Amino acid sequence: MEKGLKVTINTDNCGISRTSLSQEFYKAATLCDRKLSLWDCFVLIRNSLIVSFTNNQSKKKNTQ
Repeated sequence: MEKGLKVTINTDNCGISRTSLSQEFYKAATLCDRKLSLWDCFVLIRNSLIVSFTNNQSKKKNTQ
């Protein structure tokens, strides 16, 4: 995030992995070298929304 990457926190299948988005945010906060602020969490959520609605052509371009 500090270098401009659109970082997101996700869960693939909550039923199988027995996790929740809240648990994943907590895990990220505890594994992060620096403390995640409330603003950081807002940015992560915003990034998730932005990339969720990105068209497939852009997704392919950005993963290569």
